[in-house]
Amino acid sequence: MKLSDYVIDFLARRGVTCVFGMSGGAAVHLFDSAAKRPGMSYVSSTHEQCAAISADGYARATGKIGVAITTSGPGATNLLTGVCCSYYDSVPTLMLTGQVATHRLKGDRPVRQVGFQETDVISIFKSVTKYSVQISDPNTIRYHLEKAYHLAFEGRPGPVLIDLPDDLQRAEVDPDRMESFAPGSVVSTGAKIEQDLEQFMALLAKSQRPVLVLGGGLKTPAIPQVVLERFVGVLGCRCC
Repeated sequence: MKLSDYVIDFLARRGVTCVFGMSGGAAVHLFDSAAKRPGMSYVSSTHEQCAAISADGYARATGKIGVAITTSGPGATNLLTGVCCSYYDSVPTLMLTGQVATHRLKGDRPVRQVGFQETDVISIFKSVTKYSVQISDPNTIRYHLEKAYHLAFEGRPGPVLIDLPDDLQRAEVDPDRMESFAPGSVVSTGAKIEQDLEQFMALLAKSQRPVLVLGGGLKTPAIPQVVLERFVGVLGCRCC
């Protein structure tokens, strides 16, 4: 199975029906796979920033992960504003950026660039994504894709990014023989949350006129009405 086909199939199996992007030489395999996958549609954006923001909107509207695909270099860097939007607003999106072939990556060589439009996307996006990784071995795509998808929704949602060199997009992989990701391998923040809640309840008990302000955080991720009503009842304070 071609790696790019595996990526699109992975998304389709999780309910994604539409991806956004702007075509380019380093991402043609991903776009081709999306176009050929039954039930998957592709929206050609006028600018990569539009693709990132469209993916953000798709996630907000459907509850599924929003996906944007771009080519290397400027195609990838143009995603940045939309990714920042998803990061600060806690929206689960996946950026799939094309990259030059692995033999054209500069690596540790003391030059700025070897491959055409080669750009260190990971360093640029690391501070505004929950997970950013460049694939160097095609057989690790299942692990990194599953991990990225999990982290996009886990805890406070947000964007993730996978940088895919052109030659690896067309590599043949066997999904059943690739390593999978185990969510338990990610350090849980449950203990910290319990501690924060204890401090919160102690402060609430001392307050005289508490007011609960409800905002957009109730939708990222979506909080069921019954859970919200129970929460308000436990706190016993007014809402606005």
